[in-house]
Amino acid sequence: DQRRRAFTNVSRSSQQFVRSIPYPADILSNGNFQSAWEDYLGLPISLLAPFVGLLLPNGKRLDKYGNNLTTVPLKGDLWRNQHDINKWNLHSLAQEMQVPHTTEPLGLFAAYVSQREAYNSLPYRKRQALIPDFMFYPGFVGAQLGEMKCVHLGSSLFIRAAAGEECGPVERRAAKVHKEYIRKARKVDAKFNDCPIDGPPGPVLKKLQEYGKIRPLVIGPFAEINKGFDSLLKEI
Repeated sequence: DQRRRAFTNVSRSSQQFVRSIPYPADILSNGNFQSAWEDYLGLPISLLAPFVGLLLPNGKRLDKYGNNLTTVPLKGDLWRNQHDINKWNLHSLAQEMQVPHTTEPLGLFAAYVSQREAYNSLPYRKRQALIPDFMFYPGFVGAQLGEMKCVHLGSSLFIRAAAGEECGPVERRAAKVHKEYIRKARKVDAKFNDCPIDGPPGPVLKKLQEYGKIRPLVIGPFAEINKGFDSLLKEI
């Protein structure tokens, strides 16, 4: 039931399209405003009505809510664009609030790679080993790294969501972020530091552990966010 799905996944942030102060740069067209309300309430999206049943590139049919549309691979790396738009919006907010932070901090892990010749042959961003989305300083003991993720309605996180589970998909996605970073660090150590993939922590992983747990910043299709993201916004 789409209405149940919407009801159980909206959070405080989902209401900002009507609760926030309007700015000229954030004006919604009449059609987008109507779609925002329909999405928020779990109603069919009127703009999609003429195209319902259309065969999508992923082999699924367009449904009246647009759920299947959100899983279609997009040309031009548009999913990454969505991620980056949200990332830089948070950067602008933190900057406006004068919160000490760095977006896409470079050079945090590069010095902990031993096989320099092979490593230096990689493209510039690959030579960073790991590039988190954020490094935050306010209210923390030292710096804390943050990573932004986006969840789409047609993803397996929503398909497996339990009935009545409040914002479960974004919370489950958030729970994976730190483990993913550990795996990435182990892969770098195995490839460039000759460390066993399942052995003791290598230099890159040890450096990662100095920052503590990665703060996950997850945004869902109803503009809901995980609890860690919400607490960060309150701190800002």
